[in-house]
Amino acid sequence: HDDIPALMQSCDMLVWPGKEHIKEGLGLAIVEAQAAGLSVLMSLNVPDEAIVVPELVDVLPLAAGASEWAAKIISKLSRPKIVRDISLAKVEASSFTISRSTADILALYDE
Repeated sequence: HDDIPALMQSCDMLVWPGKEHIKEGLGLAIVEAQAAGLSVLMSLNVPDEAIVVPELVDVLPLAAGASEWAAKIISKLSRPKIVRDISLAKVEASSFTISRSTADILALYDE
C-alpha cells in the first residue's frame, strides 16, 4: 500500500499480539504506527529498538491473558492522544529515516 499513513491515521490504536517465540526482525509497522501518532500495545516479540516514542507504546506479554490485554487497550484508548506532528518528529529524528539508513549503508561501504 502507498497509503499507510492515511490508513493508520484512521485507526485509534495498533494492537500487536505477535507470538513471542517467533521474534520480529524489527516490527516496522510499530515504527510506522508511532510516526502516525497511534498508540501501540505489543507483545514481547518486537525488539525494543522499534520503540521510538515511548509514551505511545506499551508492552505486555501474551501470558498476561486476554483480560489484561483488554484492560490495557481500554486504558490506552482513554488517554489523551499525542499530537501526530510531535510523534512524527520523534520518528524522523530517530535512526529509522531513509536518510539515516542511507548514510549508515554508505558508511559501511566506506569502511
